[in-house]
Amino acid sequence: MAGKKAPMPERMNPQLVRMVTKPPAGAWHFELKLDGYRFLARIDGPIVQLFTKNGHDWTKKLRRIAKSLSRLPVHSAWLDGEVVFQQKDGMPAFHMLKPAFDSGQTDDLHYAIFDMPYLNGADLRGEPL
Repeated sequence: MAGKKAPMPERMNPQLVRMVTKPPAGAWHFELKLDGYRFLARIDGPIVQLFTKNGHDWTKKLRRIAKSLSRLPVHSAWLDGEVVFQQKDGMPAFHMLKPAFDSGQTDDLHYAIFDMPYLNGADLRGEPL
């Protein structure tokens, strides 16, 4: 496995978008934009926690997602992704997120993972795509 051997960080900040005047040179990869809430997931053995991009622990609000993540075949990891409400046609519906959280009805929400900055003793943040 690539990456620098390191103990798992207690906290991690997501890489956020920054404004630039022109795109950097080089080859480009892209991902589809999902209209959701940004979350980081921390898996440490049997303990799974879900944090907002501002570091608030919302694990209790996302119990089904946390339970699903606990079944991943990893010992320790940090995952970065979006929690989305996905309609029957597969399209995300951002306007359905707040009512789901307000009512506590979050079982229909999904976690779309797009990055894994840490895995099983390796810090992957400095690794190329």
